[in-house]
Parts: sequence; C-alpha cells; structure tokens
Amino acid sequence: MWTAANTPASNKDSRCVNTRFLQHHAPRSEGICTVFVHNVFFKWKTGTTSGEIDEMAEALGTLPGLVPSIRSYTFGRDLGLGQPGASWDFAIFAQFDDEDGWRAYLSDPEHEAVRDEKLAPRIAERASVQFIVN
Repeated sequence: MWTAANTPASNKDSRCVNTRFLQHHAPRSEGICTVFVHNVFFKWKTGTTSGEIDEMAEALGTLPGLVPSIRSYTFGRDLGLGQPGASWDFAIFAQFDDEDGWRAYLSDPEHEAVRDEKLAPRIAERASVQFIVN
C-alpha cells in the first residue's frame, strides 16, 4: 500500500484531526470536520504485469504534490485475502475538502495524464463511489 498526503501552504490555517480511518482537515473555526471521500476500484486487463502496476503506482504517488485539492491519497494492490473472483485488483482512496476539490482533481491536467496514459490502457473494469464523512 502506498500513502501520500498533501497539505498545501494555502491550508496552513487548518487543523488536522486523525481518526482511526480518515485524516480530516477543517478550518480552525469549524467544530465538526467534514471530508469528501472518493474511492475507486480497478480490475486490470489480463496480462498486466507487476512492473506495470508499480509504474502506475509511482505515477499516482506524484499526484498529491501536483494537485492542490488532494488532502489524503492512499492506494494499493489487493492482498488476495477475499473470496476469489469477488475482489478488485487495486483501489484508490482519496480525500478532499469538498465536492469542488474533487471536481478540480478530476479535471486537473496532471490527474488526467496519469489516468489517460498510465491507468486507462490497463483497466478492464472500474467502479467508484463518493461520500461525505462528518
């Protein structure tokens, strides 16, 4: 599993509250932390190599330093512990301050390049879910 987090200088008035599952960033004036969560699951095309997965992971790992709206970014391969055929091969768990931050990530040229050039050619199936945690 790889984890990358980004707290840009523009966010230095935030406080960070670590919970067992998530890292939340919220302005100091707010009493409740809210985070927008974007989870993506992939099944790779047959023949995708371990080296190719490593290349994809390396490219994904650059995004928190390039896309300012990312607050936390964790991704990794399935450990193979679940029921055969019922698991996904790889997952990304990304956190943003809000929906606007997520949309900025989706349309960011750095994200688009990684998605289109590194991941898309190897994706057999993809699923995603977005939700808010208070």
